[in-house]
Amino acid sequence: MHNREQLRFMLETGQRIIRKTIDDITDHDSMVCGADRSNHARWQVGHLAYFDGYTLALAGDRSEDYRSLKEPFGMGSTVSDDPAAYPPWTDLRESLYRIHAKLNMLVSDDSGVDPDMNVSEGEGRQPLWQVLTFVSLHESYHAGQIVAIRRALGLDRAFG
Repeated sequence: MHNREQLRFMLETGQRIIRKTIDDITDHDSMVCGADRSNHARWQVGHLAYFDGYTLALAGDRSEDYRSLKEPFGMGSTVSDDPAAYPPWTDLRESLYRIHAKLNMLVSDDSGVDPDMNVSEGEGRQPLWQVLTFVSLHESYHAGQIVAIRRALGLDRAFG
């Protein structure tokens, strides 16, 4: 059971939070880890682009090359302190924003995509709306890690 409007709201809210936390981070600062040694913002954003691109592919949109992001940003990847190990910060950020727009289209009324359709790539199948709900929660989790990095960088609070 799903509600397209509710799915759109959850996705857009998570995306706004991510934008507020990363828009003013510089290329140099994107490689700084949090005080607790959390993964740097460049890894966080690349990881979201990978996972969100994977979600698009599950829904049938294979226009994003998420597979190229698996090695540096997938689950279990080794985080490097070398910026050369990753795509440029601005490219990752723009890729994530482009993928966000496509995710939002999945739940638009005229998309032709059924949020109740079962999707998977491996074990188990679940409705797309459940995967999209997880995407929203996943974005919020990583936004929290980026907020800790912002604090370590001495940046202004992204909210309030």
